[in-house]
Amino acid sequence: METKILYKIAEKEDITVDFVPLSENRAFSLIIGNKGFIAMDKHLVEGSAAERVALAHELGHLKTGAVHSINAQKDERLCCERAAQRWAIKTLVPYSELVDAAKRGQEDLPTLAEHFGVTEDFMQKAIRHYCENKIA
Repeated sequence: METKILYKIAEKEDITVDFVPLSENRAFSLIIGNKGFIAMDKHLVEGSAAERVALAHELGHLKTGAVHSINAQKDERLCCERAAQRWAIKTLVPYSELVDAAKRGQEDLPTLAEHFGVTEDFMQKAIRHYCENKIA
């Protein structure tokens, strides 16, 4: 999925995305009232795989309602992070497209990451997700 489509999803859902200097995270999301906001580190390169992955993950928090407070217990944070990650994986690396790519011989991590326009780390998480869950 192209980065611009992720921004269109945010726009359609009335989610504001701003680039700001962030010291610890590449991005974070929050809800104020009924409105969603995503802050992304201004050093993320526009159109890069890292930008796409960060934006999809934060959209995953907001689209699934898996937003936690900074003081949330570890279990709640992990649950929210997993939900956001699942949404991002299914959006950026759909199972059927991953299978098709593998059938065409695109089997190594760097090639798959480039094909889907994601980071190698994210691609590894996507493969692990599908292998562990045995479901799309």
